[in-house]
Amino acid sequence: MALALLVLGAVGVFATLKTVTLGTAGVRDFDVATSVAQGWADRARADATAWISATTFGGASLLARGSDGNAFVPTVAYGSVSVQGGADLRGVDIAANDATARFCTAVRYRCITGAAPDPSCPAIVATATVFWPREGATAAANPFCTAQLALAALPANGADRDVAFDNVYRAVTVSTVVTPTLP
Repeated sequence: MALALLVLGAVGVFATLKTVTLGTAGVRDFDVATSVAQGWADRARADATAWISATTFGGASLLARGSDGNAFVPTVAYGSVSVQGGADLRGVDIAANDATARFCTAVRYRCITGAAPDPSCPAIVATATVFWPREGATAAANPFCTAQLALAALPANGADRDVAFDNVYRAVTVSTVVTPTLP
């Protein structure tokens, strides 16, 4: 009888440990994704410091890349270092098409008025969404960090994400407003 009670108690402890472990991994992923999204919002603000004209984005490469108003997987070159929209389990930047990427970033720019951004906008909303496959999601492609999924993560014109996307991926979104550094 005592042995049966011991076995039942051990099963309960192991079941609890499994639940705690899975919960901890989910919180970790959310925390890393939030940090990665905030990092891309910071990069958008830094990139906008090169926006010094009401007629051109100048050296603001992310703004120029996003001038069509659609979401994209970002790539930024800092001298000889290229930073891409993929991130590993710790949130360290890696190539978007790397099969070990755990997170993917999609960036979209919109004029504060809602139109596609252009240099004459008084301010531009920069939105960074970081998404990653849900645990056990079998529909997730590998590599999953693609231009097509970036568009699905941040649909155009304020549309809601498709339910099919949300069934496969989790996502965190951060937005910031950037303005030109006019002389």
